[in-house]
Amino acid sequence: MRETFEHFGLPPPGFGEVWEKTFDAASFNPALLDIVSKLRIGGYRVAALSNLEPSRAKRLRDQGINSLFDVVIFSCEVGLRKPDISKKGSENLDVYRLTLSRLGLRAEVCLFIDDNTNCVDAAESLGIESILFENAEQLRCELIGKGVAFVE
Repeated sequence: MRETFEHFGLPPPGFGEVWEKTFDAASFNPALLDIVSKLRIGGYRVAALSNLEPSRAKRLRDQGINSLFDVVIFSCEVGLRKPDISKKGSENLDVYRLTLSRLGLRAEVCLFIDDNTNCVDAAESLGIESILFENAEQLRCELIGKGVAFVE
């Protein structure tokens, strides 16, 4: 955002109100949360890893994201980002290693899910099996196909 403001100038009056409305309009995906909940009930450890700016991270924490996952890591809080390994110089995989460490798990026993192909490719380069997320039903089917047991 800093680079954007430096390039385009300060935001117009009322920008803060518009920004807040984007938070109010956003909500957790109930179908996805159902999957997360059933995974946790089934004994799987589940982490949320996201490249977010501080205001959005604070909002998600205020909305209770910590109670939905075993581990929650936001890039703005740890100074690391999910990389785009297709771009030169962005091969740092430390945010994935941090997530694995906080989960207390090895890469080869984990499954990474993301809607960004580049993030999926980065996780796979570290030896983490991955799924490219499209929607909750597709995810549920792929998880079952990989032998993940759901508590119904």
